[in-house]
Amino acid sequence: MRFLTGLLLISLTSIQAFAADINNFCDDIPATNFDDVLYIADNREAIQVALHQRENRTQIEGLLVSYNTLSAKLANVTSESLNPVMAIAGFCYGNLPENIAEGYKKQACPQIRPTKVRDLVSLALTAKAIINFSSGPETQEIKRIVSSKLTTEFIESIETLFDICGADLGADDPIEEELIPEEEEEDPGVCTTSPYSDLTHFLWKPVSESNGKLVILTNPTTSLVVDGETLSDNGPSNGRCTTSRASKSGCSFGEDVLVAVTSLAEFRIIRIPNGCQRYECLSSLTACGLESWDTKELLKLKKQKSKLKSKLLRSTRAKQKRKIRIQIKEIAEVLNYAKDFQ
Repeated sequence: MRFLTGLLLISLTSIQAFAADINNFCDDIPATNFDDVLYIADNREAIQVALHQRENRTQIEGLLVSYNTLSAKLANVTSESLNPVMAIAGFCYGNLPENIAEGYKKQACPQIRPTKVRDLVSLALTAKAIINFSSGPETQEIKRIVSSKLTTEFIESIETLFDICGADLGADDPIEEELIPEEEEEDPGVCTTSPYSDLTHFLWKPVSESNGKLVILTNPTTSLVVDGETLSDNGPSNGRCTTSRASKSGCSFGEDVLVAVTSLAEFRIIRIPNGCQRYECLSSLTACGLESWDTKELLKLKKQKSKLKSKLLRSTRAKQKRKIRIQIKEIAEVLNYAKDFQ
């Protein structure tokens, strides 16, 4: 009897914990966010037409490509595909009783396909970004998206929901691995990466086959400024979302070249040690020997500069002072360059 009582207490504690986690999760987001995502799932084609009718298309071409690709990947996803997520999110509409919480967790969580949900949220946010960056006909679909309260914070909320499911979270459907050919800029392709992804793939190619000038390829879609020159984006190629071309070769930019990278997910400064050298990063920038700083890291760099200045004032050795001055100069170059974009 004691054993059974103990199991019952453990089960009740688990149910209460799950219900509490869900209710806390619901406090952080508008419940209508789910309705907006469902609406976009069921109206992808009409939204796609409306987005392509918007003006200033040269500024949003990369995002339109991202929307088209995500939409194609989600061809079989409808509001019904999101029923497992909505079942759990049902708590956000009225604090469902604790006694049914465990049933939701055991039945709904295993049916969730995380990547499909992530792609659908990215699709919704991409549509909203395109509208913000353009102007044109105010169709019913456009008005609905404009009035939605969807923000990038909803991405974090979805990840929190996955964490709450824990070991009960469903698995993604198997997909074929994509291979990236060696000659990137010569082979047109499609963008398959969410524009809200962090920068992963980065290729600095000093001399392109097409015109002998610098070309940079990235995932996700980005805008790039190299040493003050805004590169022209020629769209996706070979699995990369952005193919940006410069007016001169990589060598012409010299050494310690600073690149400003802006995407929907982040702003980042990258330092290229030698413009004549090829740098190809397939997982992270540090993996291929490149220094970089996002917005938070730039703030840390600013604090580091202040500390170095204080250290310089206290230093009495000439050799140490020279070393500190060099460090301050290098940091100042990065911070001054970043200032033009923030």
